[in-house]
Amino acid sequence: MKPDRLFDDLWVYENPGHISQCEGKIVEYSHFYSPQLNNRRTVLVYLPPQYFANPTEHFPVLYLQDGNNVFDTGTSFAGVAWNVEYAIEELTDLGLMRPCIAVGIYNTMGRMSEYTPSWSSRFEGGEAQKYARFMIDSVKPFVDRSYRTLPDSEHTAVMGSSLGGLVSMWIGWNYPEVFSKVGAISTSIWWDKRSLIDEIRDTNREERRSKLQIWLDVGTYEGGTGGFGRVSPMVSDSRDLRELLIERGFTLHRDLEYFEDVGSGHNEGAWRDRVDGPLTFFFPPED
Repeated sequence: MKPDRLFDDLWVYENPGHISQCEGKIVEYSHFYSPQLNNRRTVLVYLPPQYFANPTEHFPVLYLQDGNNVFDTGTSFAGVAWNVEYAIEELTDLGLMRPCIAVGIYNTMGRMSEYTPSWSSRFEGGEAQKYARFMIDSVKPFVDRSYRTLPDSEHTAVMGSSLGGLVSMWIGWNYPEVFSKVGAISTSIWWDKRSLIDEIRDTNREERRSKLQIWLDVGTYEGGTGGFGRVSPMVSDSRDLRELLIERGFTLHRDLEYFEDVGSGHNEGAWRDRVDGPLTFFFPPED
C-alpha cells in the first residue's frame, strides 16, 4: 500500500481502511525510529471526532503499549483487538468520559527486553529505562508537536497489559511528572522475583502518591484458578500490589482503582471487554 504522504523519513497512512471504520480518524506512522533503542516500529494515533468538530480544542492523551493489539485485528495477537477507538466513541457519546487522543505504540521483537525494568537470570531483559526515554523523548514530543494535545502530566496516561502493564506501571512510578495516570492491566508482577513490588516498597517519595492515579486489574482465571479454593499467583500478586499502594498512601476509588474480572483469563478479548474501566477512570466527563 502506497503511503499517503511522507513526514521526515516516516511513511504516513491517513485513516487506513484495514484498521478501523470508526467515526474519528487513525493515522499510521510506519518506520518510527527510536534512537534510544536503535530500532523502528509503527505508531498509530487515534483522533476522536470531536478533534475535527472543535478545531481549537486540545485533548488529553492515552499512550498504549502493544499498539499492534489496540486497533487492528489484522496485527493483533490471535486476531482480537482492544477496539479502543470504538470504546472511546461509545463512552463519549454516553457522557461517561471526555474524548481523548489514543496512541498505540507497536511492540518489536525486543518486546520482553523493552518492557522489563530489570535483568532476569532466567529471561534477561531490562531495557525499560531506554524504552521509557523513547516514549518521553521521542514519541510524546512528536505527538505533542503534531496534534492539539494537553501535554501536561495531569492529562497524560500510559497503559498496557501483561508485560505492557509492567512497563507502564514502572514508567508511571518513575516519571509521574510526565504520566500521571497509569493503567496496569493484568500486570506481570512476577517478573524478576516481583522486583516491581520491591521498588515501590523501597521508594520513599511523596510525589508518587500525590501525582499518580492508578488503575490495577486482573482476571481471576489468569494463571489458572489456584486450585482448592486458592487464588492464582497473578491474582495474589495483584492484591499484594494493591495493598502496598494503599500502604503508601493511595486511596481506593480516589487515586487507586482495583478490579478483579471474575472468570477472565490472560488474553486480548478479556482486556477489550474491560477497557471501559480505565478510560472512564482517567478521563471523566468535564463538568
